[in-house]
Amino acid sequence: MKKEIIDILVNYFDEKEKYYPKIEIFKINDKNDVNYSTNLALKLSSDLLIPPIKLAKNIKIFLEENYKNYFEEISITNPGFLNFKLNQSFITKKLVEFANKEYVPNLNLKDKYINYEFVSANPTGNLHIGHARNAVVGDIYINTVEYLKQKIVREYYINDAGNQIINLANSVFYYYERLVDPSLKENLNSIAYHGSEIIEYANILFNESKEYKYDYILGNAKEHFLKEIEKTLENLGLKKFEVFTSEQKLFDDKKVDKFFEIIKKTPHYFEKDGASWLQTSLFGDDKDRVLRKSNNALTYMVADVANHIEKYNRGFDLMINLWGMDHHGYEKRVKAALDILGYDSKKLIVDYISMVKIAKNGEEVKMSKRKGNALTINETLEMIGKNILRFNMISKLKEQNLVIEIDEINNKNLNNPYWYTQYVNARIFNLFKKYKLENTTKPLKKSFKLIFSLKENKEFLLIKKMLEFDYIIDSVYKNREPNILLNYLKEMASVFHSYYSSYKIISKDDALTKERVSLIILFNNLYQRIYKLLGIDIIENM
Repeated sequence: MKKEIIDILVNYFDEKEKYYPKIEIFKINDKNDVNYSTNLALKLSSDLLIPPIKLAKNIKIFLEENYKNYFEEISITNPGFLNFKLNQSFITKKLVEFANKEYVPNLNLKDKYINYEFVSANPTGNLHIGHARNAVVGDIYINTVEYLKQKIVREYYINDAGNQIINLANSVFYYYERLVDPSLKENLNSIAYHGSEIIEYANILFNESKEYKYDYILGNAKEHFLKEIEKTLENLGLKKFEVFTSEQKLFDDKKVDKFFEIIKKTPHYFEKDGASWLQTSLFGDDKDRVLRKSNNALTYMVADVANHIEKYNRGFDLMINLWGMDHHGYEKRVKAALDILGYDSKKLIVDYISMVKIAKNGEEVKMSKRKGNALTINETLEMIGKNILRFNMISKLKEQNLVIEIDEINNKNLNNPYWYTQYVNARIFNLFKKYKLENTTKPLKKSFKLIFSLKENKEFLLIKKMLEFDYIIDSVYKNREPNILLNYLKEMASVFHSYYSSYKIISKDDALTKERVSLIILFNNLYQRIYKLLGIDIIENM
């Protein structure tokens, strides 16, 4: 409902786009009314050179003249707050919209063609649990964007250039040779990766009863593990990536060379100490950056910029990257290079995400992919399942450190947020079963008007919580933050449990029963929609 009030308030101003972001709506924790407040007059008083109370009065008059059907009462309190008591017909109209399972809020979004690159793990083994956070955060954000009817492309950047693929081949070939000839002397220090998946792949090759040479393994190991990565992401509930961009292919197709030749022609390219440099410091970077080292090796930055140029050339309006916290600062040099080449770097947004730590019995489980003791996504899925893993991967804001206590999240009790929120589904399905309700939309047409004869405070609280949905989705979209949606789910669960435990839903009073069941149907439609966006399956029986 906040979104609807903001959409109305912004019409007071001629420069709508300028003032829209400045409007904030707050809930008032009153007893029986669905009320809201705004400090808009206070915030814009100095900009518009109008005293707060006078500005609030002007806005009040505008609303009463143009939107009298939306507000039952508009009041002003010092030093300039505007308070709104919403008209019941306005609320009913919104609740009727929620009843449509295909409901999509109108957020007045400009159509955008979006690219989202959110997983870019090296294909040198199975994905470990740290990658799950990127994957889940990215997947839920894309679900939200698609729900809002925006076009978005999932992209996976394959870090397959350089020594890591050679190290992978060396590791697989080492284990393969020892299977072929067990008499070979063990020398584990000579290889980079010791994970069980490396040994398993060597066993697959050995069991095929063919004689494989090193060159074959060098050419095929990457593809094998890319397929394994795709399977893992599918197990985690992700849809298929539309685009896989290979860093090595950027080199093979001469796109990196092409970028380098173009950048050399700009006035911001220079050579010093036998190396090639770019004056990125003139474009917001902390210092100038090396493109080619004195040993003639290109820096990682060159391929990264070439990759982003390719994205611009593919016509995206917005490009979002989800990077690890250790990449802070790297964004500036990439954007500086893009600006130097005449691309609009504002089209590139970089979000950052913290790694995940796993704890067992209160102690952190040390992980190392190279040592072969990293906890993989597949292993975690076997322990706790897709739904609990996805739930916990967004239990904090993406830039906050996240510690997953395996024993704790596996506890099947209502102190566990996952089961507490799922218990709402179980209660609702049990209620519908008792009420012999199969179609959850048909009864609403007759009973919508009855909802507002409900008098209990906790029923109003339930309605108020539901009316926040559009505002929440808008916040998830703008902040690219699924944690906002999860917190909303938890709040909905808390309000629902309080309501459900306080009143008898099905009683001898048929009219009251219809009112309360209708309210729960509305709630259920919204609640299930959130689960769908989160990619978490609903549990009907507990």
